[in-house]
Amino acid sequence: MNRWSPALLAGLMLAAAAQDAGAADGLPFTMKVDRLPNGLQVVTAHTDTPGIISYFTIVRTGSRDEVEKGRSGYAHFFEHMMFRGTKQWSSQAYSAKLQAHGADGNAYTTWDYTAYHVTAPKAALADVITLESDRFRFLDYDEAAYRTEAGAVLGEYNLSFSDPGMKAWEVLGETAFTTHTYGHTTIGYGADVKAMPEGFEYARAFFKRHYTPDNTTIIVAGDVEPAEVLAAITKAYGDWTGTHDAPVVPAEPEQT
Repeated sequence: MNRWSPALLAGLMLAAAAQDAGAADGLPFTMKVDRLPNGLQVVTAHTDTPGIISYFTIVRTGSRDEVEKGRSGYAHFFEHMMFRGTKQWSSQAYSAKLQAHGADGNAYTTWDYTAYHVTAPKAALADVITLESDRFRFLDYDEAAYRTEAGAVLGEYNLSFSDPGMKAWEVLGETAFTTHTYGHTTIGYGADVKAMPEGFEYARAFFKRHYTPDNTTIIVAGDVEPAEVLAAITKAYGDWTGTHDAPVVPAEPEQT
């Protein structure tokens, strides 16, 4: 199964939101939407992909939620940090487990959400649920690891902005949006990225604020039985706690 495009994924998320509210839209497959008592939304869809499953964890926080001055880039930063491992599953053990199944995992950040995805054989689903539920509940890193990852993100920033087109994109965003946080790129402003190594405590607060079950949607599609998936996810994520503290994103004034 090819990686779903962000546009298709966004469409499925919107359809899930509509169905959650009682509406029904025509899709080329049957979609089931459930919500656990802790607020976690679970979307399952049986599709014609024999033996293959796709597992998305969508945190509904993106660069638009970075409203504090000098703190842009943290949504993208946690795209990196989420692969740092836990006490139970180190980064190396996590990768080795996926590779043993022939599975592929990655992540990306947008203005509106951060997506973590795994494509794997159907037989790997139980292990995928174990790995993903563990890292979203028990991400573990110390300040040294934090600083190392901040340095890696700065390297990515420097590489990206060696392309003049990226600077043009940054200026375009600032010109198009003078107030709304869509005005900055997902990787953040250079000065903010350079200051990240000193933002250890802020990063912990950012994670606690946004990486909560009620701000997360899990989408499992492919050769799956929705009832079985829901039962497994309920067991794995049911004790995940936390309440999203949504920031107030400034509205863009009408442009003339």
